[in-house]
Amino acid sequence: RPLHGLLLIVLMEMLGPLIFGTAVAATIGKGLIAQPAITPSVIVCAATAATLWTLITITFALPGSMSHALLGGLVGAVMISFGPGYVEWGGVARVLLLLFIAPPAGFLLAQGVARLIYACARGAAPRIETAFRRTQFVTSAVMIMAHGANDAQKTMGIIAMGMLALGYTAHFTVPLWSVVLSALSLSLGMATGGWRIARAVGFKAVRLRPTGALAAQVATMSVILTGVEIGTPLTTTQVLTSGILGAGSVPGLSRVRWALVRQLLAAWIMTLPCATILGALLAWLARPLGVG
Repeated sequence: RPLHGLLLIVLMEMLGPLIFGTAVAATIGKGLIAQPAITPSVIVCAATAATLWTLITITFALPGSMSHALLGGLVGAVMISFGPGYVEWGGVARVLLLLFIAPPAGFLLAQGVARLIYACARGAAPRIETAFRRTQFVTSAVMIMAHGANDAQKTMGIIAMGMLALGYTAHFTVPLWSVVLSALSLSLGMATGGWRIARAVGFKAVRLRPTGALAAQVATMSVILTGVEIGTPLTTTQVLTSGILGAGSVPGLSRVRWALVRQLLAAWIMTLPCATILGALLAWLARPLGVG
């Protein structure tokens, strides 16, 4: 039931960063821009650009990428406010590379897991799908935990950067209260506006039986938790969508609604440049205000 799913989301989103640490938040806060460029105006411009672009994608029920949007917003704001020399281009390139590798990895891994499950379950009684549905309670919980360990840490990283910029902390640190607030905000977003994207990802691209859904979840949590372990911010929505397409295409490529897939790809490709332009534009508008 949706309410039960929402309660599960709240709990698992909080447990994710508490169990798997805050390496992703550290990458956001320390690995993308030089410390002198961490100012309130840069943070506000970057966060606003990422939020505006995410709201645009939500309006059209397209799963965007907060990682791409936040990265673009930070780069655009810093380049206008301080110059290209204050961008940590090595860290940006590393994050970009893994962001582009993650969706194909999710597709291939989900397809491989789905084929393995189909092979092992060949000839089994139809009631085996009931077992797959029950297993999904576990895989769903772990996948949400992986989402919290990855996506919620982006918000934590921004909060920690703000505290550092305002002088509340002497060095980059992620307080416990930011973990709780970030998890709650993600859950609130899902409750208020996330259902449209959930329906688009879960039903419109390709229909999955429990076997394929289980494969997509296993692939998603494996890829995302790998990113968490190496401290790289990935986009759970992209990896999950790719996993759904990978698992759903095993019976036949004709089952995939490629028109919707092209829309999803266009939204992903446009996110980084559009967020960069938005971040740069907001920083340019803020310069006459003399905001530090």
